[in-house]
Formats: sequence, C-alpha cells, structure tokens
Amino acid sequence: MERARAGQPPLRPSPPLTVRAKPQLDLPRPAPQNTPPTAAEVVPAAVMDEIRSLRKIVEQHLAGLAWGESARAEPVKTEVLRQLLDAGFSPQFARDLLVDLPRDLDAGQALGWVNGGSRSWPVDHRQ
Repeated sequence: MERARAGQPPLRPSPPLTVRAKPQLDLPRPAPQNTPPTAAEVVPAAVMDEIRSLRKIVEQHLAGLAWGESARAEPVKTEVLRQLLDAGFSPQFARDLLVDLPRDLDAGQALGWVNGGSRSWPVDHRQ
C-alpha cells in the first residue's frame, strides 16, 4: 500500500516455487532367484532345533535334581506338595502355600495345617 502512495507499482506475490522431481533411471534389477536354500542355510535351523531339544532335556534333569534334593531335605513338604499338585492346584500356588509350613510336622499334621489355612482363603461364590 505504501508503494502505491510512493508512485511505485505494488508488489505482486511471486509464484510458488516448485521442486522438480529428478527423473529416476530405470536400472536393471537382478531377477529374483527361486533356488532352494543351500545346505549351509538349512543346517543352522536344524542345529537350533537340536540346541532347543538339548536345553529342554537339561532343564528337566535339573528340575529332577532339585526335586530329589527337596525330597531329601524336606520329605513332608515334598509329599504335601505332591498331593496338592495331584489335587489339581497350580505348582506356583502349591509352592506359595507351603512356604511357611512348619518343619516339625508329620504328613498328617502338614495336611491339617494346609486345611486349616484354607479356611481363611477368599472364595468367590458368584459361580
């Protein structure tokens, strides 16, 4: 507006700048090859399966050793744990339940201790 008063022509907005895309060259691409995997590619998968299998075996043996050690150290607790598992309780729940089991109880007293504690468990009657 001030340019018009000064006798100069008004400024026109310049046209928006456009960026021209660079043409992409169509370079030849190698054709995908549908060749079967080589033995070097197959072996690692088989080796990994074998390692997983061996790991499972080792874990089972270690669990068996731990169970045997527990059975020797705390035979009553181990027996009550076995009975709880046979009754369908989860291993985690059964272990948590027996954490505070007194060591001086026999198997019958230990089951009584578990039954006595079960009276204080919250029960959902909405079923």
